[in-house]
Amino acid sequence: MSSSTETILELLKSAKETYGVGLLVFHMYCYLNCIEEEKCCPVSSNLLLKFLSSCTGAYLGSVIANFTASIKAWHLLHGRLWLVRPDKLKTMLGGATVLAPSTSKCPKRQPFTLKFISAICNHLDLNKPLNAAVLTCIMMTFYCIARLGEFTVRTVKSFDLKKHISRAGKVESTDHNSLPVTNFMLPSTKTSQVAGERPEDHLFVWKHEKGLWPLSKSEFMKRMLLTTTVAGLLDFKGILEYLLHRVPFDIIKTMERWLSEDFILYL
Repeated sequence: MSSSTETILELLKSAKETYGVGLLVFHMYCYLNCIEEEKCCPVSSNLLLKFLSSCTGAYLGSVIANFTASIKAWHLLHGRLWLVRPDKLKTMLGGATVLAPSTSKCPKRQPFTLKFISAICNHLDLNKPLNAAVLTCIMMTFYCIARLGEFTVRTVKSFDLKKHISRAGKVESTDHNSLPVTNFMLPSTKTSQVAGERPEDHLFVWKHEKGLWPLSKSEFMKRMLLTTTVAGLLDFKGILEYLLHRVPFDIIKTMERWLSEDFILYL
């Protein structure tokens, strides 16, 4: 198997779906503009730039960049030459980012603080399993500076041990100062089973009248809407809390797994 083929096969499922969309849009463009099939691959610089120009103003710059990556991956997978000059491509993608529609960008969200969590807690009946699961999820997402989707599932039936964190993914350990630390391991990481816990259960499983249900993002957001009218604009992370405790930016950036400096916009 060639190295280029191995690279393509290592893509995550979500990336494959994104690449599939990019190829579909590219092929539809070629079809609607009566471009001959043999001119689509290998694609010329002029054809690719015309295609990207047609997308500019309709999609985010990052989406157009993904479209380009999908076309390039398609060439590599089939052993075709990539004839597009990097300097031309860089200029085009830079322009696409500037011309992205304002409606495609999410508004800045309010900082999430312990005071806000306390207000939410006052509106939740913690004797109800779902509410207890929601509050615990908020606290874990907050202090781990995690994404909500990493601690919840899209739907109850979509829970998959290979994709979502389970109860056995919570591991107790110590840091270099011998202080106790709770780690939440990725689903792909092998961990030993904790006594009394079932590895097949979601981390925030709760008792529903029909049985044990994993905490879905939709149920989570329903509870948030009961306590606030701006739930969709909230960022459930403890970034501000750590900054107020003078945790260095570079450490927070590592915790958040940022690759860019975009978080500075919220400071």
